[in-house]
Amino acid sequence: MSARLYAMCLFLLVVSAIAGYRLSDPRQETAAALIGLGCLAVATLLPSSVRPREIRAWRATAAMICLGVSVGALAFAAPDFTTQLRNAYKYTAMGRIYREPRPGREWDVSRAAAYKGAIDTARRLTPRLSGRHYYIWYNANDSLGMFFRSVGSLFFAWSKESVLDEQYDRINVGTADRLWAGGRARDLLILTREANVALADAPLELQWTEKFATAGTTYFAHYFSVVDARLATE
Repeated sequence: MSARLYAMCLFLLVVSAIAGYRLSDPRQETAAALIGLGCLAVATLLPSSVRPREIRAWRATAAMICLGVSVGALAFAAPDFTTQLRNAYKYTAMGRIYREPRPGREWDVSRAAAYKGAIDTARRLTPRLSGRHYYIWYNANDSLGMFFRSVGSLFFAWSKESVLDEQYDRINVGTADRLWAGGRARDLLILTREANVALADAPLELQWTEKFATAGTTYFAHYFSVVDARLATE
């Protein structure tokens, strides 16, 4: 290959890698992976399959082109989390978990402020929650829903069993039944923007309330316990 042709092939390789990464669509990752692996196999076999000089040069050029296509296809098929975050996980199974906020319900705060707020909130709650057996409850559709999930994940990692659900509305008489459903009554930690949570005759007792503020937004952590576990089974 001439130096000029070789430089052009290298340029194709770099452009293919960048384009594949930036344009990645996880819906097509399987097909892209197959194309990438196929082109990689061709690029490996072409240069050494024929000996004549003129044919060997042609095949070397073709091999470089296949290598460039392969790199682009594999970059398309295997993006890292930066690409997934840019797509808001909407093309993956995570899209069912990390939902985009409803129009008009976005929390107007920077990621840095939200991250710092989650860390500070968890740091203040840790001494109160240490050694306790409880569920966490919040409303994922609230503008702070994803923030509350982030706070909870600092305690529970990926354990869904520690989350009552993500559809908190209000406490009712059936809430205690759910706290007792596992065979052992758990306490309940509610993350909400409501300063006061009504019990509606549920056999729960408020143990403490902690007030927080992040980027000018106020929210609360309310901690309840079952007053009498036997009432939860009636």
